Amino acid sequence: MRRQKGFTLIELLAVILILGIIALIAIPTVNNILKESRTGAWKSTASQMTKAAENYYQLQIIKNAPYVTDFRTAASSNGKFITVSADGKTFTEADAATDVEAVMLAALSLKGDIPTIDQVKEFTINANGEVTLAFDNANAYCMTVNGTSFTEADYKVSLGQTAEGGSDVLVAGGTAVCIAK
Repeated sequence: MRRQKGFTLIELLAVILILGIIALIAIPTVNNILKESRTGAWKSTASQMTKAAENYYQLQIIKNAPYVTDFRTAASSNGKFITVSADGKTFTEADAATDVEAVMLAALSLKGDIPTIDQVKEFTINANGEVTLAFDNANAYCMTVNGTSFTEADYKVSLGQTAEGGSDVLVAGGTAVCIAK
C-alpha cells in the first residue's frame, strides 16, 4: 500500500492561523507608517508655504511695494491693487477675484504637491511679516501656531466651527505643524 504525500487538515489550519497572526500584527504597523508619511509630507508643505510667504514679504518690503496680505482673498497691503509678477504677467485685484490660486502660486513661486485654494482655510501675512497658515486635506490639518501644542479641536475653534472656547488659537509667527486626522 502506497501512502499519499500531502498536508493534513491540521497542518493547513496551523499555517493559516500563523499567517493570520502575522497579518494582524503587520497591517496596523503599515497603516501607521503610511499615515505618518502623509502627515510628514503635508508638514513639509506647510513649512515650504510659510517660508515662501516670509521670503515674499521681505522682498516686497525691500522693493517698497504693496504685498498680498491674505492669499485666500488676494487682499493687498494698500487695499487698492495687487501686483504680482509671474513670468512677466501682472495680476490685478480683478484677476485675483477670479483666480486667487494663480495669484498665490505666482507670488510665492510654489512648486510640488501643494493644497488647492479650497483646502487653504487661512493664509495671511501681517504688518510684521508673520505668516498664519491653515489648510486641510483628507489626511491632516496643517497650520502655523504659536508653540507646539495644537489639537484638532483648537483648529476647529480657530476656524469658528465650534462655539466652545471662542479664542483665536491660530496666531501668526508660529511653526508649521500637522495633526493627522
